[in-house]
Amino acid sequence: MRTFLSRLAAVVVLLSPLAATAQDASLDQVAKAMGAAGVKSIQYSGNGVNFQIGQNFSPDTPWPRFIVKSYTRAVNYESASLRDDLVRTQGENPPRGGGGQPVTGEQRQIFVASGDFAWNVAGDVATPTPIALIDRQLQLWTTPHGVVKAAMANNATVQGRTIAFTAPGRFKVLATVDAQNLVEKIDAVAPNAVLGDVPIEIRYSEYKDFGGVKFPTRIRQTIGAYPALDLTVTDVQPNLAVDISAVHDRKVQAVLCHRSQLGEEAGEWMQKWDGESGKQVGVEYAEMFRIMTFRRPEATKDDPAD
Repeated sequence: MRTFLSRLAAVVVLLSPLAATAQDASLDQVAKAMGAAGVKSIQYSGNGVNFQIGQNFSPDTPWPRFIVKSYTRAVNYESASLRDDLVRTQGENPPRGGGGQPVTGEQRQIFVASGDFAWNVAGDVATPTPIALIDRQLQLWTTPHGVVKAAMANNATVQGRTIAFTAPGRFKVLATVDAQNLVEKIDAVAPNAVLGDVPIEIRYSEYKDFGGVKFPTRIRQTIGAYPALDLTVTDVQPNLAVDISAVHDRKVQAVLCHRSQLGEEAGEWMQKWDGESGKQVGVEYAEMFRIMTFRRPEATKDDPAD
């Protein structure tokens, strides 16, 4: 009888709401485990492979594959800015067909988004690409720390180890965290100009500590059930800042050479921004990754800057 009662008590404990809650994640716990609260910007670099999304030779074959020799993503969460800079080479020899190939030698690509604007950079030419805006916003807010910040800003719900939120009019996100409260998987749905509403899966693994900030060193992404990115991360720099105290006056003077485009107040903005960045790292003036968009009064999303 005692044995039966002991077993019954154990079952009751295991099924009780309190026992289940002890295993649940909370946004605060995840943010603390990731070191997310102090991350205002982050830059990470690596190498691997990526794929030309939506450009497969036939509907039943994967996207065309490319070798990514170098990949650097810089994100500023305060200004909602993202910049991808990668160099890739042909990955299929001979090419199987599909878009984006063949690539002769090395191909450099720079993709940028800031706020409600997106553009590509080739040499000194910036080309607006509004069609890519939602995808780049999704990429920004599904980075390991970005998804935590977006969840907090969008009244996310937490059930067990799953965090769910919607960015109205843009995308839906489900984030799964592991037993250490580190983000391990993202499931999202976002509109794509070629594919329609497309499922996106991102897996984060092999976390390491970078100055008190946890970050995965392996990132794998699929889009529409086909591989889109497989990246080995080799360097992570949270809140990257460069001390420019010794040359700040020269920087302001250089900016003021363009006062006819930027206005007389451009120097004051630069001093304020660089001073705030300097305070964060204990110097007088510093530069952090930040995209500045100067708009004409008549500017539109298709033509955001002078």
